[in-house]
Amino acid sequence: MVLEEKGIVEIIEGNKFKITNLPSSIMSCQFNSGTKE
Repeated sequence: MVLEEKGIVEIIEGNKFKITNLPSSIMSCQFNSGTKE
């Protein structure tokens, strides 16, 4: 049960982290592309 709960928490946190990091990653990619060009 503890492992299952931890897995759920990890999934939830992972999704939150992914969603929160999504815009940052896109902005970083654009910024890097602009700086490269």
